[in-house]
Amino acid sequence: MEAIEKSKFSPDLRRRIEIVRAEMRSRIDEGIKYTDRMIENLHGGIVGIFVNRLALFIFAWLGRDRAREEGIREIDHAIYVAAQCVHDEGANLDDLIDKNFNGYLKHHPLYRRCDMDHPRFNDITALMREGLKTRADFYYQLLRRDAGCYEDLLKTAFPNKEDSMRVVDRQHEIVQEAFELVSREKELLKVPSIIRRDVLKIIRRTDDYGNSRLKKRINEIYGN
Repeated sequence: MEAIEKSKFSPDLRRRIEIVRAEMRSRIDEGIKYTDRMIENLHGGIVGIFVNRLALFIFAWLGRDRAREEGIREIDHAIYVAAQCVHDEGANLDDLIDKNFNGYLKHHPLYRRCDMDHPRFNDITALMREGLKTRADFYYQLLRRDAGCYEDLLKTAFPNKEDSMRVVDRQHEIVQEAFELVSREKELLKVPSIIRRDVLKIIRRTDDYGNSRLKKRINEIYGN
């Protein structure tokens, strides 16, 4: 993210930022690989991907060619907000979120695919803001610690494994609330009816997979 690169953060803070970024990018890559496997399994395997027009349609709608870049930018916005809060002592996290929220939305995977004129549009953006706040607060807790690796940052920020798990659970709850909303309000998410069922299945299962992987990673870090 350009804002991170041009910032006046201290060398120590930049080092911690890169540690957190690397960890989060690994989680993004895992999610993308899982999504690819899901589409392959739904539509005939890897060979079928190149001939199955429905599978290609799903790939195009999900923006598979830019999914990693968008995911990284979304994460970077949350990390940048957290880093600003660490750098500017006394800064208010909510104020920083308000200031950076529009930039965050530009790279949110659901935002640009929603109907902005839908009566429940403000509800979905409110959930996106809550998601940003939850992530930014989590990163803030990590970035304000002094450690040389992600594992130590996490254990220093959250001495109890249960505290880490609560953050993961809350992030998962927010995504599930958004999923339930777009499932009920069929016109909120602008997805063609021919692929709607598969897209929603992919979104839900990918988030469930990501949640389970995060919890597995936490168990590995805390040693149980």
